[in-house]
Amino acid sequence: MSGVVKVVGDSKQVTDKFTKRDLVLTVTDGKYDQHVSFTFVNENANKLDSIAEGQEVEVSFNINGREWQDKSGEIKYFNTLQGWRVDEVDVAQMPEPQKEEESDLPF
Repeated sequence: MSGVVKVVGDSKQVTDKFTKRDLVLTVTDGKYDQHVSFTFVNENANKLDSIAEGQEVEVSFNINGREWQDKSGEIKYFNTLQGWRVDEVDVAQMPEPQKEEESDLPF
């Protein structure tokens, strides 16, 4: 998924063996911007060290889902987009938008 970096979170040491870091991309999807959150864990969290807000990047990720039961017994489901790679998009190598040439045709 490609987008513009909105937030690069700080690393959080959850346990001795588990670190996580969040990245939020703004993705233009039709009329409205979408703000998509990715979680990078353990050694992958360091991959965000060279990423800055405002950069255009492409994130490779896995979709993880889990089940959780609250104290009342209600079961809820959660999804996580777990990033494992992030690459800066080279805007100079992106193809130029094609201009539509004017025509006398009515369509």
